[in-house]
Amino acid sequence: MSKRTRFRTAAGIVLSAAFLLTVFGFTEKGMQALGLGRLSESNETYLNASFKRSLQTFAVLTVVKTGLGVVEGSEVGVGFGIQVGDVVQAAYDYVDLAWRTVLISMAVLTGTRFVLQAARIFDQWFLAAFILFLLLTLLCRWVVPKFPALRRFFRDAAFVAALVAVMLYVALPASVTLGRSLSRKITAPSMSEAETGFSRFRTEVFPEGAQPKTGFWSKIVETKDKLAEIASFLKTRTNDMIEWVIKIIAGYTFDCIVFPLGLFFAFYGLFRFLVRALFDARRSQSLREDLGAVLRRTGPGSE
Repeated sequence: MSKRTRFRTAAGIVLSAAFLLTVFGFTEKGMQALGLGRLSESNETYLNASFKRSLQTFAVLTVVKTGLGVVEGSEVGVGFGIQVGDVVQAAYDYVDLAWRTVLISMAVLTGTRFVLQAARIFDQWFLAAFILFLLLTLLCRWVVPKFPALRRFFRDAAFVAALVAVMLYVALPASVTLGRSLSRKITAPSMSEAETGFSRFRTEVFPEGAQPKTGFWSKIVETKDKLAEIASFLKTRTNDMIEWVIKIIAGYTFDCIVFPLGLFFAFYGLFRFLVRALFDARRSQSLREDLGAVLRRTGPGSE
C-alpha cells in the first residue's frame, strides 16, 4: 500500500468517525464542555434578566400612559374654558413612544432567546453536514476525478455548511455576549437613569396608579384643582420626560438591535473570509495537483 493510499484511507476513516460522533451528539457535548455551554447559560441568564427589567419598565410606562390618557380627556371646568388634554398631549405622546419602544424590545429579546435555542438544536447538524460534504468532496477527487462538476458541488456545499456551523456555534452567542458587555458600559447608566425617572414620576403624579378602583381615578376627573396641579407639574417636567424617552429609545435600540446585529454581521464577514480563504487555499492546491497529473500523462515519455 502506497503512502498516498494510506493517507487517503486514514483521512476517510477520521472524517467518517467525526461524522458519526457529531450525528450522535458526542461532538456537541465536547464543545459544550470546552466553554460553549457556559456561554449559552450566561446569555440565557442575561436575556431573562433583561426581559424582566423591560417588563418592569413597561408596567411603569403603562400606568403613566393610562393616567395621562385619563387626564387628557378631562375638563378643568367650565369657567376655565380649556382642556387639560391640550396641556398633557405632548407628555402623553412622549410616554406612548417610549411604551411602544419597550414593547418592541421585549419582543426582540424573546425572539433572540428563541433564536439561540434554535441554534443549539441545529448547530450539530450543520457541522455533520460539513464533515459529510467534505468527505464526499475528497471521495469525488480520489475515486471519480473525471467529474469535476460533482466535486465542486460538494465543495461549495461544504463551504456553506461550515460557515453556517461556525455562525451558530460561535458568532451568534458571541454577538449576544459582547453586546451585553457593551450595554453595561455604554447604555446601562442612561437607561437606569431614565427608568428611575419614570418610576419617580409615576409615584409623584399617579401615586395610586396601580389601584385604579380605590378612588383616585374617580377623583381625578372631578377635582379641577388636582387636574390643574397635574398640568402644572407636567409643564415643569416636560424637558425631563423628553430626556428620559430619548434615553430609553436609544438604549433599547442599541441593546436589542444595533449591538447584537452589528457584531453578528461583523463576525459573519470575518468568518466568511477565513472559511473562504481555507477553501480557496485547498482548491488551489487541488488545482495544482490535477494540473501536475495532466502534465505527467501528456508529457514526454508518457506513452
